Amino acid sequence: MRHARRNPYTERGIARVPCIKCGAPSKHQWRICSTDAWTAVCRPCDEAINAIIAEWAFGAPEANRLLAKYRRQFPEDQGPDNPT
Repeated sequence: MRHARRNPYTERGIARVPCIKCGAPSKHQWRICSTDAWTAVCRPCDEAINAIIAEWAFGAPEANRLLAKYRRQFPEDQGPDNPT
């Protein structure tokens, strides 16, 4: 495991850190409570984390609605292979 990041990354700093899950360039970060550290994640992995948490917290129908809304924030990721 990498060293613990106690403070959030800056926008410039997050781009320099690979995603903890897949190694892709990071765009987001999560504070994982059990590690008490900020963890860098790429956009697809961030969406996967959100999907898990949203379904756990709100149930599948509401999670699907929230994820569709979340995906619309990232038009650069939309296309024929990945519609909303």
